[in-house]
Amino acid sequence: MEVSDVVILRFIVLFVWEFKQGPHEKIYAYDKKKPVNRKLVLLGNLLLDNSRTNTQKNHTIFLLQQETLMSKWLMFAAVALVPMALFVSQPETVQAQDQFVAGKDYAVIEKPVRTGNPKKVEVTEVFWYGCGHCNTFRPAFDTWAKQQSDAIVIRHSPAMWSKSMAVHARIFYTASALGKQEVMHKDIFDAMHLQKKKLLRGPQIFPLFEKHGVTKEQFDKTYKSFGVKSMVQQADARARAYGITGTPEIVVNGKYRISASMTGSQNKMMDVAEYLIKKEQASM
Repeated sequence: MEVSDVVILRFIVLFVWEFKQGPHEKIYAYDKKKPVNRKLVLLGNLLLDNSRTNTQKNHTIFLLQQETLMSKWLMFAAVALVPMALFVSQPETVQAQDQFVAGKDYAVIEKPVRTGNPKKVEVTEVFWYGCGHCNTFRPAFDTWAKQQSDAIVIRHSPAMWSKSMAVHARIFYTASALGKQEVMHKDIFDAMHLQKKKLLRGPQIFPLFEKHGVTKEQFDKTYKSFGVKSMVQQADARARAYGITGTPEIVVNGKYRISASMTGSQNKMMDVAEYLIKKEQASM
């Protein structure tokens, strides 16, 4: 069977195009030094060697077809893998930008509130001891907070829009001033939500401190001190500057406010916080 001129012409057009794109698999032929395209060598054998039989020519065409098929598969694989590589190499923050949106998942504070250390990202949990949602949120937030690096500053700030909330804020800052805040935080929540104590007067409040080695004199002096009173006032002003509308809420670096009503769940609040932490760190 004669070799079809149409088949040969198709290979000539294909290989001239591929030659313009640059050599693919290179081999050393003839003088063993000059790199040439393997397909061009096969094509030359097909066109110039008149002594070759039809069987040999058909075999050469078969090799050309295999070379072409391999090139096409390699090109297809490369094109297919490029978008995947681009997707995998995207920073997490870029993907997160599509996931969390200002005004939907978090609120941007109109006038940022100054933080204590501009070299670190500050994350503040705004809470109230009498809030059932805060009591539910506390274990998850505390676990998350312990996983953060030293580059993150974790703070608690009591909210207050009533006299009873101001009393509870005073309890919090009294414990902080006495160095007992971390060990007493859960106890105060439990006293209100498990033991159903209102914690509005000294006789109800002091036993919580006494349990942790604080004397009545130490408690009275600290609870009524100017320092604790000032911290309560500062917390009130801070919550107003944040624009707090409920509890619990998370404020990231004095710029962004996160609530479960925006994220859809308390657990997602931490996800949004992590995104905003990375956003702030990238701008430092």
